[in-house]
Amino acid sequence: MGTDTDWAKISSSSAGSAAIKTDGSLWAWGNSQDAAHWVPSRVGARNDWRDLSAVGLGPVLAWTSGGAAFVLDGYPRQPPRTLPPFSDWESLSASSAGTLGIRKDGTLWSLWFSNERVGAANDWVAVSTGRTAYLGLRADGSLWGGGLLGYGYPAGPFPFPDPGMRWKMAHAGFTLASAISADGGLWIVGTADFRPAEGTPRFDFSFDQSRDPAVYRLAPDYFPQRLTFLDHRERPVPVTIGATLPVGAAECASGMPPEITVLSGPATVENGVLTFTGEGAVEIRFTRPGDDTWSELAETVTFHSGPPAPEIAVHDGPSAATAPRQNNGAVTDLWFRTKAVASAGLVRSFTLENTGALPLTLTGITAEAPSPLTFTAAPVTAAIIAPGANLTLALTLSAAEYGTHSLTVLLHTNDADEGVYRLPFTITVENTPPVASAGPDRVLPAGRAVRLDGAFFTSDVNQPARELTYAWDLDGSGFTKEGAEQMVTLAAPGDTLTAKLRARDDDGAESFDECLLTAGPEDMIPPTAIRLTPTLVELTFPGEPGAGYNVWTSTNLQQWRAARFYGPDYQVTAGADGFFQFKTWPSGNESQFFRASRNE
Repeated sequence: MGTDTDWAKISSSSAGSAAIKTDGSLWAWGNSQDAAHWVPSRVGARNDWRDLSAVGLGPVLAWTSGGAAFVLDGYPRQPPRTLPPFSDWESLSASSAGTLGIRKDGTLWSLWFSNERVGAANDWVAVSTGRTAYLGLRADGSLWGGGLLGYGYPAGPFPFPDPGMRWKMAHAGFTLASAISADGGLWIVGTADFRPAEGTPRFDFSFDQSRDPAVYRLAPDYFPQRLTFLDHRERPVPVTIGATLPVGAAECASGMPPEITVLSGPATVENGVLTFTGEGAVEIRFTRPGDDTWSELAETVTFHSGPPAPEIAVHDGPSAATAPRQNNGAVTDLWFRTKAVASAGLVRSFTLENTGALPLTLTGITAEAPSPLTFTAAPVTAAIIAPGANLTLALTLSAAEYGTHSLTVLLHTNDADEGVYRLPFTITVENTPPVASAGPDRVLPAGRAVRLDGAFFTSDVNQPARELTYAWDLDGSGFTKEGAEQMVTLAAPGDTLTAKLRARDDDGAESFDECLLTAGPEDMIPPTAIRLTPTLVELTFPGEPGAGYNVWTSTNLQQWRAARFYGPDYQVTAGADGFFQFKTWPSGNESQFFRASRNE
């Protein structure tokens, strides 16, 4: 396809193909057996495109380095459509059954006719959608999945059998799904009609809730054996001098007890019991031979043995089920945020767990050094956590200046060997211009004043707290008509007008768009604005003040029927300004057209 050699990424579906070049530009073309259609054309002028996603019958999704996401469904026949309401997507996965995305705060969302959060976790790192189901990986390496219940609404998520098993990659396909476990094993994922021992299993990746989901290792034909009783413990594992661990309590994935060997430190093993005899670091070797079902286990774990004391473990998110963070671990990068959002505050939640034998007291929360990035905390100080209990800590981070800012929050406790616990953050605050949209090209009734509303279509998902200013150019003389709402009149059928819109934020960032207005017959009144919600179509029509109107719908522009009104009152009457609104249900997957006529 052509002679260019600077292509970086590509993705295809039945809706079309798209690719990103090394300069960050986005290109798209249609899918056809005719080679004449294999001509990439550039999409817009942006040079910050980051990645693409498409599967099978679904649309192509593309998103920028700042996280703004767009749908290319039949490009160039249809222009890119912005995915609301967020602009901080870390990754997206599109299929014919739905679209799921992970935001930079680690939360999982469904994007189809709605934008709804999926589950309560905030540690998602990867998601893949298939024909009727999806798979997701969380930060602790656990594998989750669920069905897509039509129109992209997902079920679940729920963990796979043996939730202690760890994974590093998963992909949802059309009828099969695959995954790679942490030990490098390759697996088929789904529901099997019969067990592997009875013959070659037939898998269906639909997550029928009446059957348990299963994983089937392809090669080698054994399951990884590993320790499970330390899955969510802080490392090194804190223990109290004199604590004991029976060999049988050192549970493995196989259910078989491992052999315990003291490599170094104050500990002994007698009669199948490990005892920590003094203070210091203790290295323990856990081993277990493999068999026809399980691989060999060989794992070394370091314990810290000391006097009875509190021990702090910090987990990302609102649950202690996630693996504990390392003190002063990887920077929590909050990525690109606009000033309005960063000023309003970004909430990050953590779970403080006391894994020790004495009460843990949170004595203070401070910043390591002054920074444009500031924080507030709840609770503030003097919180006491009993042994084995946990507490949710909410930090609200704020920044009122553009730029990249770093801040390290210090948690002061009575955990003597920990000193202070460090939580580093980095945030980049930059302005992103609004996306002006004058609306689609449309037909207006001849001789009738019609209202344009630039705010109706324009999206500013990056700056939800801001007020935008609008200006129109309606005669080619420049953007002299200030304000989102403007009245226009086309005198006779066939007259046309190119209406140009400018949207600008209070930092001066701006964007432009235009639409073609054509005058049509007076007795057919098309809507001047249409907005889609997850369950409704909302239309605005022009009319005469106080007059009644009928609204009609069609799927082919030839046969029309009365549209069903969503609401308690079936009488549609134009207001004092001459406009009236009408709400109805979408027709599903069919094209849908609307018009109004005066009820004489």
